[in-house]
Amino acid sequence: MTVTPKQLLVVLVLATACRGHGVAARADASAAARSEGSTAPSAEPRGRTATPTAAPASGPASSLLAPTAVPPDGSWVAKFSGAKVLSGKHPLGVLAVAFLPDGAHALSSGVDGKTRIWDLRTGQVLATFSGPRFKFTRVVFTRDGQRALSAGEPPTYWTVASGDVLRELKAPDTDVTNAVALSHDERLAASGSFGSVSIWDLASGKLSRRIDIRGQILSVRFSDDDRHVQLTTDQSSCRVEPRGAAAPRCLDYPLLDVGRITTGSVEQEATLLGTREGLLFVWDNKTNRMRRHWPAQRSTTEVSDLDLSGKHHRAISVGDDMARLWNVDSGRPIGSPLRIAGGPIAVQLSEDGRLALIGAENGDVRLWKLPEPKRP
Repeated sequence: MTVTPKQLLVVLVLATACRGHGVAARADASAAARSEGSTAPSAEPRGRTATPTAAPASGPASSLLAPTAVPPDGSWVAKFSGAKVLSGKHPLGVLAVAFLPDGAHALSSGVDGKTRIWDLRTGQVLATFSGPRFKFTRVVFTRDGQRALSAGEPPTYWTVASGDVLRELKAPDTDVTNAVALSHDERLAASGSFGSVSIWDLASGKLSRRIDIRGQILSVRFSDDDRHVQLTTDQSSCRVEPRGAAAPRCLDYPLLDVGRITTGSVEQEATLLGTREGLLFVWDNKTNRMRRHWPAQRSTTEVSDLDLSGKHHRAISVGDDMARLWNVDSGRPIGSPLRIAGGPIAVQLSEDGRLALIGAENGDVRLWKLPEPKRP
């Protein structure tokens, strides 16, 4: 693949800026079905690689990408307030949004089969990648932000700066992938679909283990010590050993009390669930009990997507044309909600809990400055 000067600059920016821990993007798997013109992503013919195309930008590329123009040290966040729509949109709707580990860059994927890399400090697009592999509902990054694992068809491990595909994780007889995760040592990957979770060796791209799980997998992560894969389905909370042959350990949710679960976000100690009836539930992963629940919105419309930050004791949910921030310990709202025209459908909290990234059915990608998290 020929590397253009602009793509080389993207490499330099991301290599300079990216640090911190991996971040997961949690867009509701039903987004594709609700977005206009959406179909399940399909893999490109074998042997072809999607070619990255630079997005149009005003002014010289060097002025957009120079790392010294706006320092990636977080100081720009303090000067930012309110909410802003990033320049450019996905014409058929957004499927996924995610912060890169450095917190200064972000990614969005759309129904149009395009993935964009954004500079959040300027609101401008740094690069655009096109093709079936770049149409996905969730994505996670390596700690340095240089590589991504996306929940496309098939799940794909690729280079963020260039769009080059490193591995395609193809498993026979699997449904549409709804969730992906990387182990903390970045040796293993997990992908979840309806009825199964697959464990992959990233070095070889080979399937290490496939485990049958009842229900639709909504969110998956490796435990902090990488000894287990934690996941939530629309029916139960499960723990799976990534190595060996032990059976999964699953506990059913009290669905008669909860209702129909449509989206979820799993962390080490707790899992946040959203329902079709517009409720939020917190499941305690240690006691295996529902901790609390509360209405996510005034109407009983479906919770479109949500994200949980256990470290900051806060969560965010979108639905009913609103985005709302919550204290998960009390179930009370934090600050005022943000009204979003165009149907918010994908959301993620930044690693420091200070920002939210929101994608909408009308194609907008929006950055929202949140009230500062309380220090422990």
